[in-house]
Amino acid sequence: MIQSYHKLFWRVLMCVSLMGISTTSWAQITTFPYFSDFETDNGGWTSQVISGFYNNWTWTSPANPLINTAASGTKCWILGNSAVVFPPLEPYYYGPDERSAAVSPEFDFSNLTNPGIKMNIWWESEYSVDGTVLQSSIDGGTTWQTVGNYLDATNWYNDSSISAMPGGGVVGWTGDTATSQTGSGGWVEAQHPLWGLGGESSVRLRFAFASDGGQDSAVSVFDGFAFDDVIVAEMPNIDLGNDTILCFADSLVLDACDPGVVDYKWNTSPLDTLCNLVAVSSARYIVTTIDTLGFIVRDTIKVTVSSTYVNLGPDQIICPGDTVTLNAFNQNASYLWSPTGDTISAIKVTETGQYKVTAIDNFNCIESDSINVVVDYVPPVDLGPDTVLCSGQSILLDAGSGNPGTTYEWDPITATTQTVFISSPGTYSVLVTSQANCTETDTLTVGVGLTPLIDLGDDRIFCDSITLDATNSGASFLWDNGDTTQTRTVLTSGTYIVQVTSPSGCYSSDTVALTYSTGTPFSLGADQILCGGDPITLDMGISGQQYWWSTGETSQTIDVDFTGRIIARLTNLQGCEYRDTINIGRSNLVVDLGDDVSICDGDSILLSAQPGASTYQWSTGETSKDIYADQDGDYHVTLSDTLGCEVSDTVNVNVTASPTPDFDTSGDLVLYNNITFNDQSSTGVSSWLWNFGDGNTSTQQSPTHAYVATDTFNVCLTVSDGVCSRTICKPIFIDLFSGIYGYHPGIDLKAYPNPATDVVNLELDLPVIAPVEVSITDLQGRTLISESWGEGQTFTRALSVENLNAGIYILMIEVGEQPLYLKLRTE
Repeated sequence: MIQSYHKLFWRVLMCVSLMGISTTSWAQITTFPYFSDFETDNGGWTSQVISGFYNNWTWTSPANPLINTAASGTKCWILGNSAVVFPPLEPYYYGPDERSAAVSPEFDFSNLTNPGIKMNIWWESEYSVDGTVLQSSIDGGTTWQTVGNYLDATNWYNDSSISAMPGGGVVGWTGDTATSQTGSGGWVEAQHPLWGLGGESSVRLRFAFASDGGQDSAVSVFDGFAFDDVIVAEMPNIDLGNDTILCFADSLVLDACDPGVVDYKWNTSPLDTLCNLVAVSSARYIVTTIDTLGFIVRDTIKVTVSSTYVNLGPDQIICPGDTVTLNAFNQNASYLWSPTGDTISAIKVTETGQYKVTAIDNFNCIESDSINVVVDYVPPVDLGPDTVLCSGQSILLDAGSGNPGTTYEWDPITATTQTVFISSPGTYSVLVTSQANCTETDTLTVGVGLTPLIDLGDDRIFCDSITLDATNSGASFLWDNGDTTQTRTVLTSGTYIVQVTSPSGCYSSDTVALTYSTGTPFSLGADQILCGGDPITLDMGISGQQYWWSTGETSQTIDVDFTGRIIARLTNLQGCEYRDTINIGRSNLVVDLGDDVSICDGDSILLSAQPGASTYQWSTGETSKDIYADQDGDYHVTLSDTLGCEVSDTVNVNVTASPTPDFDTSGDLVLYNNITFNDQSSTGVSSWLWNFGDGNTSTQQSPTHAYVATDTFNVCLTVSDGVCSRTICKPIFIDLFSGIYGYHPGIDLKAYPNPATDVVNLELDLPVIAPVEVSITDLQGRTLISESWGEGQTFTRALSVENLNAGIYILMIEVGEQPLYLKLRTE
């Protein structure tokens, strides 16, 4: 009973609540900031039932037990302000299973980039069960999105899982001050950016409330939710950027300047209050801004400064063979040295050059430094390997070119120059000293060597090839083409030179002029195939020479009509001999289309080529082995095989005109009537064959035939002129006659009733006395009833038909030789 009262109470309360909904029409809000303290009007906000029955939102002066004042002035929007009492419930609270909302007017954010909302709120509801959430819509209220997340702004949602919200587990404001200690405890200021709504032309906001179905006062008697002093405006756009890493000695200007901000505070010590800050050290920098409307915007950036620094020191000078260590050590860094390519922190250097190191630390900071290392230049003294003096030769010894101020000291000869000439054997050394007193020395022993003897022979003519030999095994060789072998094979005319160097280093050279024979090697070409019976002509291709064939012939060309291997030899005027070989094969490809043929007009004949070919090409364009010919003329086919042979044949097909069959009929096309079939075929026909379609035939030119059954019969006539024949078929429909068929004016016949059931009465008057036979047949010509009435002139008879099935029958009365037919129907 209590629940029934409870439901009735809430339906009454719902009606009362709905009666208080404002219906004032507000234009779209395009001017910002928007502010409403709800003192003179409802600010363009309306209330609505989201689902269910209840809506307890109202714009009024609050009078709830706890929420009993506005945040400013006397009026605000509040949920649960009803004073209706219906035992056992209490006044001033929202309904069970209530899904309702206070909905803003439509905002046009087309000119806003960072809109935000600030308002005073007061919540008092069953903790984590009943609660309120702020939502936005850009499609006229069809769909709604939650504004913000749990605890992500000033006094923003204090719970992330309100069970009464649709779907459960939704963020919002919830809790009370009496039991859960999570109510707001009074008016508090809340604000939040309206993320993602900048630039939207149609935006609505709503405070959506949801409660469960609890009905006992212990858990459901709460004041609800209220909001006041709503500001919607462009918030300061403070963006310090992403977290940043600075390299050594770099700095970063943090810019938080915004024309609407009136107060800046940085988390520095001492406190900075300017809109920008120069960051030079590692720290987390936080700026808090407040604009003229009281919007608070914070932003944070983490700045990390790398400590990586590289210094290789001053340039250095070292002597050849000395080593200097270059160190670029830094912690947590990787290295790349140029030009050495080393990747370690320190390298050892022994050569002149500019050395650069690039260090990359774990912050991806890059530091580099360069140093010049100079090796005090002493010529790389290398007098070469020990050598020998060949007869009549001298040797130039070179100690290498040094920087200005370099000195040279030779031994055992007295000389201070860079180079000296040696013309006698012995051991020689030189001491080279740089201006920085760096030294280099080398020693060379000179012995006595023998010069090699070479003879490539006289200048001459050669045929296929010639091999030149420089002899002097164990020596080194250098030909004019760069070859380093003792022998060289020559194929073309020219002058050939070789230099031979003995193991002792002495050398000599020789030259020979060679002329290649003017004869040219010939070619018989690729192996060939004999196609059909045609011979193949082989040609050595060069005239005026001596020729020999393995067939015994001695001419330049020969004709071959057999298979096998053939060898050819040619000797030119210089006596050079050349050979070539060719293999002759044979193709088995043949074709014979047979004798010319004649066919009748409209017929066709199969033309078949022999199998085994790789391709077939008919003069008709077809490429199959067999084709059908039905036109007058020559048919030509060409066959080819994989050996490259082709064979052809032609056959003539003569198409003879055929006779043209045709016929018509005379006489009634009814049962038992003799019908004449008149031949109307073309001239020249010598024979006829009729098929009447009922199993009967005739060879007469124009026969007669009577049908004993009604049907459509396909009558065919085949005519022949002795060579060609043709057939034509026509359908003939044989019908029943109407009335008396075969009637004679002197005979009077009556048959009744017709249709008949048991008997049919017959009255017959004849002009003379005559014998009479009576019969009944079915439409297939079978006799079912037969009677003989004898001779007379007048007859009256009753003919029983009770044993006949219902249908159509033929009544035939033969008067002498005169038959009369009557169609009879039985029922």
